[in-house]
Amino acid sequence: MRVSIAWLRELIDLPVEASAGEIAERLTTAGLEVEAVDDLTATYANIVLARITAVQPHPKANKLSVCEVDGGGERLQVVCGAPNVKQGAIAVLALPGAHVAGRAIEPVELRGVASAGMLCSEKELGVGDDQSGILLLDESLVPGTPFCQTLGLDSVVIEVAVTPNRPDALSHIGIARELAALRGIRIKAPPVVPAERGGPIDDAASVTVADTKGCPRYACRVVEGVEIGPSPAWLRQRLQRCGVRSINNVVDITNFVLLERGQPLHAFDADRLGRDRGRAGIVVRRAEPGEKLTTLDGIERALDPEDLLICDPDRPIALAGIMGGAASEVTPRTTAVLIESAYFLPSLIRRAARRHGLHTEASHRFERGCDPNRTLEESLHRAAQLMAELCGGVVRRGVIDVYPKKIEQRVVQFRPARAAAVLGLPPKMVNEAAIGTLFSPLGLEVASRDAEVIHFRIPTWRPDIEREVDLIEEAVRLIGMDKIAETLPRGSGRMARGEPSPIDRVEPLVRESMLAAGFDEAVSLAFVSPREDALCRTAGDLPALAMRNALGEEQSLLRRTLLVRLLAAVGVNQRRGVEDVRLFEIGTVFEGANPDGAAPRLTDRDGPTGGDAFAIERQRVAAVAVGGADPVAFDCAQRAYDF
Repeated sequence: MRVSIAWLRELIDLPVEASAGEIAERLTTAGLEVEAVDDLTATYANIVLARITAVQPHPKANKLSVCEVDGGGERLQVVCGAPNVKQGAIAVLALPGAHVAGRAIEPVELRGVASAGMLCSEKELGVGDDQSGILLLDESLVPGTPFCQTLGLDSVVIEVAVTPNRPDALSHIGIARELAALRGIRIKAPPVVPAERGGPIDDAASVTVADTKGCPRYACRVVEGVEIGPSPAWLRQRLQRCGVRSINNVVDITNFVLLERGQPLHAFDADRLGRDRGRAGIVVRRAEPGEKLTTLDGIERALDPEDLLICDPDRPIALAGIMGGAASEVTPRTTAVLIESAYFLPSLIRRAARRHGLHTEASHRFERGCDPNRTLEESLHRAAQLMAELCGGVVRRGVIDVYPKKIEQRVVQFRPARAAAVLGLPPKMVNEAAIGTLFSPLGLEVASRDAEVIHFRIPTWRPDIEREVDLIEEAVRLIGMDKIAETLPRGSGRMARGEPSPIDRVEPLVRESMLAAGFDEAVSLAFVSPREDALCRTAGDLPALAMRNALGEEQSLLRRTLLVRLLAAVGVNQRRGVEDVRLFEIGTVFEGANPDGAAPRLTDRDGPTGGDAFAIERQRVAAVAVGGADPVAFDCAQRAYDF
């Protein structure tokens, strides 16, 4: 996930001196690996605003113009083929040294006229799809201003690899919450209070959830009187920083809330939905045999009976949790919007996304487990609030919320003494006061206390915390693994004293001896095929141990001898013309039998018995040699190995 540092600074009081590198290091050590730090200022280096001061036709090309531009200093001559160039306009100028659309800008001659740069379109700059002409900006802007500064792209973005068990971290608020816990402070989530000025929502919409297992909660709001158009610059900038293309103000708001809070939303054109007693009707159900749906990507999809659908009373209108349908999408003619915020069964969304080959930002979150409670509600209100502010909409009073059985918060015990013993930390680092300070920014609240036990109420945005050991892991994540001192295991005997075992002492001597004798060491897999195993089987041998989940027949058995792979290595060398081969290997062989076969005789020396202890592992050394046994010399004939 791409996370804007500037956006994070609005959600948490990060010190001015906290660099992107430091933030990345803190997140990585806490288990949220930062894979890249992208400085957008460098991306738009040598790209500035310029005023077009004069436009003349190209003397040798009808479709080209020769422009004089003021880039904030000296005036430059630029040849441009865009049809919308005009005198007095503010455009975006890529100077020599800039990189635009994958190519470096250099001074050139176009049909005999010198051009000192390039006037750029939205698509060439990577800020939109329009390539019909150059990007024209507000004429009050100052020539020479860096382009990245104008669009708010003078920021640093980090790429966070979020593990599948942490859906809460797939948002800016989620990452801010992590940093707040690491620094011992709280986040500043923006207030969510939509102004409700319309009539009751029940007069405009209805919701029926036929499959409450696949959709435990479905909520929606209605906003009327919206005007569809471009989003304001700040919203486009936010999306641009995070790699999301701006579409229109309504769709951009749903994407913005997704990036801010992690809850996927969907906006339907309420007037294009089928009617239920005069209201826009929503039905959540499984697909029926033979049903089809044309999704927003323009593809007609044959639906599976396992697919969960969002429908109106007449037809499917969305593939739940994955992608909306073309029949109900928001268009420039939309005036009323129904905003969906729901919780879907993660396994259901995961299977449907794989079945249809669709991986979307919504499915990525739903299949990992979104928050069915607070985040779902606040995201719905936030979207309605922004649509009222940015689209001129009127929010209807109330929310339709189908939630027949509430998903409750877990309560998990935490024993400070147990945590100290498991982690090897001083008790004062994991006592009640210290743990309360660590867990509070994460939203973990104390539910009750016993003599030696603290019970924490786990927010539903953290589905990964189920047991006490998960809380202990959270503690060490926030304290820092580097705070745990390195110690040898307690106990007695050779391990406690740090002494090597007999095998540890012998193995280096064997290796040195074989290398000194002119052998090369081989390292091979411990798996063999039935054909290879038969080559070295002798009378009385027990069958080789078979793998339960083998990658294939060629690796289906555990080796009983090292010779099988060594002989195979000799064969590979000889097929390539290498006649003199000396190889040795030190490794493990496996004796015994599968549980349903004859059991080996186990002794105390062989290790534990019972359960799955039906294999005996032994360390062996083996060697093979073919070809000449002696070095080639002028005064003696070559002697071949005789064994």
